[in-house]
Amino acid sequence: PEPSAPPPPAPAPKPVEAAPQPSLTAAFADLGKPTMQAAPASGAVDIRKIEPARPEPKPEPKVEEKPKPKKPAPPAHPSRIWVQIGVGRDKKAIAFDWRRYTRQEPALFKGRKAYISEMGRTNRILAGPFETQKAANEFIADLKKAGFDGVLPWTSPAGQVVDVLPVN
Repeated sequence: PEPSAPPPPAPAPKPVEAAPQPSLTAAFADLGKPTMQAAPASGAVDIRKIEPARPEPKPEPKVEEKPKPKKPAPPAHPSRIWVQIGVGRDKKAIAFDWRRYTRQEPALFKGRKAYISEMGRTNRILAGPFETQKAANEFIADLKKAGFDGVLPWTSPAGQVVDVLPVN
């Protein structure tokens, strides 16, 4: 048997022409002209005569005198400038050191109180508070002249508890 010949290719389809689109005027020609007055059909409710329900106006609030806001109380422990003289864990030993400092340099520590503030597992030994950073630096310079090592300025953050150290 001989192989059969492939069938002849089918003729290409002819493009179909699209029908022309009607214009908007032609599409809506049967609606007629709009009228400005629309009358309800017989037996229908004329909604033009219905008054919509309106909420009653809210009464204006009475003008009351608002209490003046109180000024916030100053924080119990505001941020202040100190001079850290040393550190220690035992408060009795810190008090002993402070008394020794005041005996060594009575003029330098005259009128000053010992303060203490927690620093992790230990405590800061503080003198102050000072009005300015300059005043603290002058006190540090005097301490260094007197032979104190390791003294430095420290500004307590607001809220940091700094207590008076009883040195009796």
